[in-house]
Amino acid sequence: MACGSKLLQVRGTACCRTPSVNVSNGETAVEDTAPSKRLLRLYPRYRKTSDGPLVIAEIGIDAIRKDCPHADAWLTAVNTGLTRQR
Repeated sequence: MACGSKLLQVRGTACCRTPSVNVSNGETAVEDTAPSKRLLRLYPRYRKTSDGPLVIAEIGIDAIRKDCPHADAWLTAVNTGLTRQR
């Protein structure tokens, strides 16, 4: 996975944008705007399952939560669900 300035470029471009939704003929389709799809456009060799954890480790979960309210809300919900199961 890319490091340094390339990672910052990817982070600035792909972080925390809600995917766009198109509605046509009564059907809803999510455009190719998911963060992983935008990462693939910037870095074609990106692999979500192997590079994703490396990106998180490089950026840091606290920075992701700070910069992306959607990710923060999702992580909070997951943590709350796990806490309730104990």
